[in-house]
Amino acid sequence: MSSGARATHALATNYRRGEKAFKDLLKGSVSRPEFPDSEWNAIIQNKVCDFDAVLSSIHSPAVPKSLKEKVGAFEIKVEKDVEVTKTVTNEAQWNKAFRLFKRATLHLFPHRDSELATYENHMGDLFLSIDPSLHPRLISYDKAVRNLVA
Repeated sequence: MSSGARATHALATNYRRGEKAFKDLLKGSVSRPEFPDSEWNAIIQNKVCDFDAVLSSIHSPAVPKSLKEKVGAFEIKVEKDVEVTKTVTNEAQWNKAFRLFKRATLHLFPHRDSELATYENHMGDLFLSIDPSLHPRLISYDKAVRNLVA
């Protein structure tokens, strides 16, 4: 196992050990990039991130993702997962989703910068070399690769 893989495994194990407390801390972090809660879970658990959900989170109508109401001494909080309303179908959408994913991943796993930059360049080269009508197939390839390495 490479040193980067060991570092990722160690950090992910620590994050999962106190997952609820960690997610609360993450939500309160000023430096935390905007990213859907469900996909933070995927990153913490080292699972595949759903780029459709990431894209939908930035293009959804302005519906609050969480609501808080005080009723007497009680506070009621309701959180809503992002509804997938957009599908990544082209290079621009993939790039936007990947950049958000990369920013969130590097927030938790800063040692993965080189790995993610290499993959981003690889995908960029493929997008440039393949006719745009075939980009949906390239996006399917990306999903398969990310499923394989997760």
